[in-house]
Amino acid sequence: MTKKRLKFLLPVVILVLAFIVFFMLVGLKQPVEQKPLETKAPLVDVISVNSQNWQFKVRSQGLVTPLYQTQLTSQVSGKVVELASGFIEGGFFKKGEVLVKLEASDYQTQVKSAEAALAKAEAALKEEKARGEVAKHEWEQLADQATDLALRIPQLETEKANVESAKAQLEQAKRNLERTLIKAPYDGMVVSRNAQLGQFLASGTSVGLVYATQVAEIRLPVSLEDSEYLDLRQNSVQTAPAEVRLTSRIANKTYQWSASLARSEGVIDNSSRMIYVVAQVQDPYNLSNTHQSPLHFGQFVEAQVFGKQAGDVVQVQRNLLTVDQQLIVLNDDMSISLVNPEIIRREQDYIYITSGIKNGDKLVVSALSNPVEGMKVRTESKNTAQSEALK
Repeated sequence: MTKKRLKFLLPVVILVLAFIVFFMLVGLKQPVEQKPLETKAPLVDVISVNSQNWQFKVRSQGLVTPLYQTQLTSQVSGKVVELASGFIEGGFFKKGEVLVKLEASDYQTQVKSAEAALAKAEAALKEEKARGEVAKHEWEQLADQATDLALRIPQLETEKANVESAKAQLEQAKRNLERTLIKAPYDGMVVSRNAQLGQFLASGTSVGLVYATQVAEIRLPVSLEDSEYLDLRQNSVQTAPAEVRLTSRIANKTYQWSASLARSEGVIDNSSRMIYVVAQVQDPYNLSNTHQSPLHFGQFVEAQVFGKQAGDVVQVQRNLLTVDQQLIVLNDDMSISLVNPEIIRREQDYIYITSGIKNGDKLVVSALSNPVEGMKVRTESKNTAQSEALK
């Protein structure tokens, strides 16, 4: 066999052998086992719900202001001769304490003059009474009808009027003398002081601005919807005011104060369409150790007003509602039901339900892409029970 023939036949033999090996391997291959397609139910998490008596709370915020604020003014003129040590910005004082004292010598003189005028008028009245008695006695002896003028009755009335006028002038002089002492109208603190020692004050001059410290007020804006959950009847506010909890965060620490709902202003604000309720705090500056910390005028606080109560209410996270405003309830046979709950209140994070779900129902809290009525699901606790049964 020549080399030329060998070169031609060798590739053909290799190709034939390759085909033989291929068909042998195909004949030895086992058929693929056909298995049915298994679809698992979605794995979900569930929570059990509990119904309970619930007291609704309305959140708001506002600034702390005094119940009373007074611009103290001088009712008489005079030079300032004394200032109380506490009559300074930020100083505290008690009701009736003398804050400013004016020079009183001129008013003391007026009192003495008025007392002398009264004494003179009273003496003149006594003299006129005596003259009237004499005139009456003389006319009785004459056994004639006497006129009022003859009995000096008009003169007597004149002297009585003079006495009353002198008394009024004395009372006015004493009031002016008393007004040289400018006193605190209530327990409070000084916001600003305008009077200085040695300064001459005309009548009507402002000497300072003071705030009452017994009670502070906070105006709280509330929407009309939220106001339905508060008992704003006038008699209920007066007899059993609702509790209000105030909070404020200062230097990474949260402080709380107890307050009470005092009243509703009863008018809807034109710009905000809100209604304002007013909370009151006793002893805001903690002068009697009522609170854990002072509450300053002008301070911003957040408020939680405790409102009406309702029975058999279920609180549910708001994000559990589907786009159709339904809740997904897990049945005993591991199927789901879509429930339309009756919602009586919606908050930012929670909803409150009175019917549609009951105590002990299990709510699906996992996200389902397309939940339908009767859809089967599985839970982690169910899988664990099945695994224990197979052991």
